[in-house]
Amino acid sequence: SLIYLLKSLHINEAMTLKDILNEMFLGHYHMWFLFMTIGLYLLTPILAPAFKDLKNAEYFLILGLIFSVIPATLKIVMGERFIRTFTLSFIDGFYFRMTGGFILYYVLGYYLGHKDIKHKGLWIALGAIAMAWSIYLQYEINVGQETLIYGYYDVMGIFAYLFSAAVFLIFKDLKVESPFVLKLSSLTLGLFLIHDLFIGRVASAI
Repeated sequence: SLIYLLKSLHINEAMTLKDILNEMFLGHYHMWFLFMTIGLYLLTPILAPAFKDLKNAEYFLILGLIFSVIPATLKIVMGERFIRTFTLSFIDGFYFRMTGGFILYYVLGYYLGHKDIKHKGLWIALGAIAMAWSIYLQYEINVGQETLIYGYYDVMGIFAYLFSAAVFLIFKDLKVESPFVLKLSSLTLGLFLIHDLFIGRVASAI
């Protein structure tokens, strides 16, 4: 946080005290990932016994599809006005929030890691199709736009959901013995924390 604060002060000398405190204690924008991860770890002692039986995890994932993934996908495909009416009149009426957000991916990873998935190649193919389709549709909706429309890259949509599952399945049984790769894997958190420094420099150079 201190490094990013110094960077922000260097770029923007007019930062208020509130801005400085936010940057210092809440971190740079991409550090939301750390807070989210800590939250999932805090929930793990509750989730682990509940999902020891994979049937419970399956039930949770089905609820996640119904109350989180499908509404998010409808919002992407049908538009904000449609989903607002649909969710307010039906899905939001359940006041169901437990399966929303990244807890769904957390449970999905646990389930895929412990379940012997049949027809794994089919799921990987679906993930590849979802990724290619989302890239194409994302391009289509952004052509001619002055600002980026996030749309099909929404992490709660079905496209990201299928692609994430496919990536997990690809690497699930992959045996990595390279010392370089193993060493690199231990540095991923540090790389994540500092990557925006380099992105910012490249963006300013372009």
